[in-house]
Amino acid sequence: MNTTYSLYNTESGAFTGARIVCEPSLLAINPPPAGHAWMQGAHSPYTARVELVAGDRGYLVPEVVVQAPALPPETAWASWVWDPVAEEPRPVPKLPLRQEGAKQPLLERLAELDKLVARPAGEITEAMALGDAPPPAAVNRLRAVNADKALVRTRMRDIDACTSIEQLEQLLATPLTLQTLEAL
Repeated sequence: MNTTYSLYNTESGAFTGARIVCEPSLLAINPPPAGHAWMQGAHSPYTARVELVAGDRGYLVPEVVVQAPALPPETAWASWVWDPVAEEPRPVPKLPLRQEGAKQPLLERLAELDKLVARPAGEITEAMALGDAPPPAAVNRLRAVNADKALVRTRMRDIDACTSIEQLEQLLATPLTLQTLEAL
């Protein structure tokens, strides 16, 4: 019957993450690298290590010890929690990172709106250069695009003004309806 073995460093006791699955009788033909040894079981390098403890007769015996993982240092953008399912640290975004993420689609919308400015602005400029009155349809389209851009910029300022994640989530729950892009 196959058994899983985890590789660990004999000096530090840290598991390397390497594993082998074989029958116990075949383990002898799969020697570990120098300075390493196999320990029976699938052990995580984040949560377990091997320590030498005194056995029944006073001999030092390798034993797996569960340890609390060291989490990465907290930053202005994220803190870290241990994910027991994935057996690794998981970032938890803080308010500034969530604000930047919430503004990204708005920046994309601003870019789309900027593309819509060219045609009506060109029509208005051409008419004025020829001494004609600007076309009312072009003026209305340009006003609508500029009004939508003002809405997007206001929403971005509102996102920056949020002081808590709950406040940000409440703001994002209210939809932002733009007349120009929905009409396309």
